[in-house]
Amino acid sequence: MYKKILCTLAVLLMGLPLVGTLLGADIPARTLEGVAEEERPALSLSTLWDGSFQKQFDAWYAAEFAGHDFLVRLYNQLRLAVFGQSSESVQVGGDGQLYEAPYLEEALGTTVEWQMTDAEVAALAEGLAQLAELCRSRGKAFAVVLSPSKVSFTKQDVPWAWQHAVHYYTEEQRPYYRVRQALADAGVPFVDGRALLEGGRDYPVFPQTGIHWTHAAAVEVVQNLCAVLEAQGVTLPVPRADGITLSNEIFRLEDEDLSRLQNDLQPSARGTYAHYTLAVDEPAGCVRPNILLQGDSFTNTLYDILSEAGMGSCVTQLFYQDRVWDTAGRNEVISMDEPQVLAQVQQMISDADVIVLQSNELLLKVMGLNGSYAGTPFYQICIDALSGESGGEGGGA
Repeated sequence: MYKKILCTLAVLLMGLPLVGTLLGADIPARTLEGVAEEERPALSLSTLWDGSFQKQFDAWYAAEFAGHDFLVRLYNQLRLAVFGQSSESVQVGGDGQLYEAPYLEEALGTTVEWQMTDAEVAALAEGLAQLAELCRSRGKAFAVVLSPSKVSFTKQDVPWAWQHAVHYYTEEQRPYYRVRQALADAGVPFVDGRALLEGGRDYPVFPQTGIHWTHAAAVEVVQNLCAVLEAQGVTLPVPRADGITLSNEIFRLEDEDLSRLQNDLQPSARGTYAHYTLAVDEPAGCVRPNILLQGDSFTNTLYDILSEAGMGSCVTQLFYQDRVWDTAGRNEVISMDEPQVLAQVQQMISDADVIVLQSNELLLKVMGLNGSYAGTPFYQICIDALSGESGGEGGGA
């Protein structure tokens, strides 16, 4: 009798999600981050007969049954409590610092995937130097921005397992040091975000719950970018972060991008975040040129600052080579494999008064490639676009 009661209870418990799902009931929980929602399939005789409904229903039910998101978060929370790790994609370090594995791999040299040969470093510097010279001859300003890796600033908090893993190269052998020296030797105008921000600030350069630099830190980098461009004869409005204060409330959504991906029961915002008021200085002779940015996700913050500070007549960002948006309202996914898209991008390059290419320390090996780390580097696309132009002054910086 006792076994029958237990079996009956087990069947009822297993059937509750199905009943709740069919009745539209659910356990309140935050929607999972990074997980696409499945659409409930429509039932018809034809889909039922050919079996497509059963397959679609199985996929939908597996992801959308009542209590699914709550149970996933509960499972991840238990993993965090027992193993100190709630997600495969997010690594948990000391002091609540969160990391992504590729940044740890490159910074600690636990794989050679992100390492660069001397020939690759030389080719990158040569290509950027050629582009810098082409821009100068066309009356355009040009700069490279090297954005720092969170690991470089918080190595003391790196997870123990990563600190004691096998390291295939030393800190000094990382691409960052070698590329930086090669750019300097080649005379390429660049902003070294890591060197600029090292030494500590009164605010976090990287939030505990995110992988990207804070907006307050990026403002300092943009100030340095203004100085680099001014040396080329282009004086821009200069932004500054006034009244920086610290709060346990996020400043921007990306401040908690990693904690959201953990998909556990903890609140996403559980760190210290820098808040400020954006102010703009207008030095004598400053202009607002047509600015083109290209780079990885760290470029998003640069775009925020340049656009919100009104530093350009138009500010355009190419996210890798896969998406473009600008201050005129354009925002669309693109494919550089399409000839008409490539022609449009080449025209954007030609029309720009200022070209800024960005790369994080992690991604120097694939700088300028598309989001799949393939294709023609963007600096080469710029070279090809500008090489077809006649010399002379640019579009009005």
